Amino acid sequence: MRGRNPSAAPGLEDGQGRAAEGLAGDYALAARRQVLQEIDDRGILATPANSFVNELVTEAARLSIARNGLPAMIEYRESPSLRLNHS
Repeated sequence: MRGRNPSAAPGLEDGQGRAAEGLAGDYALAARRQVLQEIDDRGILATPANSFVNELVTEAARLSIARNGLPAMIEYRESPSLRLNHS
């Protein structure tokens, strides 16, 4: 990965993934939090705030396998849930 900053988040404009570079303490923390929020808002990487999506996909796969391949649907609501699609 020569020539690329591994700490830069893919999909962000040049430099946004290095927002805390050269900052210290609370300023660096605030800059990193802002970048994570931008990543969450754009949905381009898994972060602690949006990791529930990955967990839902895994559980949907398990449910489908347990039911001999019936399609499992993820319903995104205030409280996301899974259901089998019997059609």
